[in-house]
Amino acid sequence: MIPCKRNAAVRFLRGRPGKRAQEQVLTGQEKAEKEARKKAGLTALEEQREKLRRERLLQARQRWLEKQRQEKQWLEEPPALKARFDYLQTMLSREVLSFYDPSGKEYSHMSDCRNRTGGEWMRTLPVYDLEQVAAFYRDLWDARDRLTPEELEHAPDRLRSVSNALSHRRLYLRLNARYQLTALGDRRDALLERFREQDVHLILQPSLNEIVDLTNGVVYDLHVEEMGRSPLTDEIVGGEVTRVPAERG
Repeated sequence: MIPCKRNAAVRFLRGRPGKRAQEQVLTGQEKAEKEARKKAGLTALEEQREKLRRERLLQARQRWLEKQRQEKQWLEEPPALKARFDYLQTMLSREVLSFYDPSGKEYSHMSDCRNRTGGEWMRTLPVYDLEQVAAFYRDLWDARDRLTPEELEHAPDRLRSVSNALSHRRLYLRLNARYQLTALGDRRDALLERFREQDVHLILQPSLNEIVDLTNGVVYDLHVEEMGRSPLTDEIVGGEVTRVPAERG
């Protein structure tokens, strides 16, 4: 008996869906395994990131605790240095010395200011003795030279700001009036001699472009030059201040 071709075709067709189903099952397993591997990889990466985040937080806390410990130790160990800070801060708060710009242009706050006069321009109130004022200026420089950056961090804000701003040992000390010098009486000549040795110049400023140096008896012309303007706002972006001996006929 010859097998019916129709039945063979039916058996063949019946076998096809089973094979496709098996292939679909295998494909599903592969996808699941792939997703599992991907998820495991992401989990490991997330765990690594979380570990690094915890380590950074721990390091930051350790640094903070160490800073607190050092600050407490600093306050406890060197009382003489703290007393020195208190003295300098008190003198600054009393306006024994304060910065001023002889140009009247307030270039000091600009980004490209250039002081070509070779000295710090400061002033004092007329109630203070000039010898004590000059001694205080040396105290400020002494603190600037001897303090370590770590110690300076613990200084009061104003003292730290003044210390960082100092760049010239020469001092141009502006007086309110000539009587501040004549009030020294018999000490006048000896003090001026000492100031010449210490590069401290007592000055009067009759006008914005004239400086009278009472220490060495020279009159200077003060030159102020603008260094440029902002292309956006047309405002002055800096200035240069210089002084030259005046030519008088």
